[in-house]
Amino acid sequence: MAMPIPRWAQTLTVALVATCAAGLATVAAREPAAEEPLAERVATIAAAVESYWRGVFRAAEIPYDPAAAVLYAEREVTDCGPATENSKAFYCPRDDRIYLADGFFAEAVVPYGEAGLIQVIAHEWGHHVQAQLGVKDDADRRAATDGGKTYDLIWELQADCLSGTYAAAADRRGDLAPRDIDGAIRLLYDEGGDPEGFGPGARGAHGTGAQRVRLFLQGYFGGDGLTGCGNLKPDGGTTDQPER
Repeated sequence: MAMPIPRWAQTLTVALVATCAAGLATVAAREPAAEEPLAERVATIAAAVESYWRGVFRAAEIPYDPAAAVLYAEREVTDCGPATENSKAFYCPRDDRIYLADGFFAEAVVPYGEAGLIQVIAHEWGHHVQAQLGVKDDADRRAATDGGKTYDLIWELQADCLSGTYAAAADRRGDLAPRDIDGAIRLLYDEGGDPEGFGPGARGAHGTGAQRVRLFLQGYFGGDGLTGCGNLKPDGGTTDQPER
């Protein structure tokens, strides 16, 4: 079962979501040097996320295949099909690559600061973690025998939780200050929610902005490696749904 969020963290979640909805600026996310190219920022974050998860798997004595991030312009050929600017950001399990459209990042993610960049990259790396442990395969098997029902929402929210787990680790290392997390929260609330009318059972569902914020904070406050975000079973067993 998922680790319950402490009451004080739940209160903080409500307050932060209310602040986002009101469009108020509470704290500013720390910005890197203006001259640092986006490609370098992405490469630095990707290397840190990869190092973190490699260490987690090593400590758990679970085999781990490395992943890498690819920042592309306009169009990129992947083992999961062509990637375009409309693809935004996605994980391809066939080649263990995270593909990131530079136009999408520059316009929709960079304004939310370093924590926004970290959230998107760490979310996609969360899918790599799930793939390494057989979580996606298990969800697909369940969907095939469950009347066509999809488990995409659970898959996506768990990746949000894992991104929060990594963000907390980055905070502990000094790569982020606690106040910087505001950028990730605002990004999820402003840009991350499904369009109106997009049901939770729809293919590709990610959840509402508020749901995504909650799961990110579940990982940030209660996650630790492979714990705190629902069951992540290396044998591909049943995966419990993280708290929503």
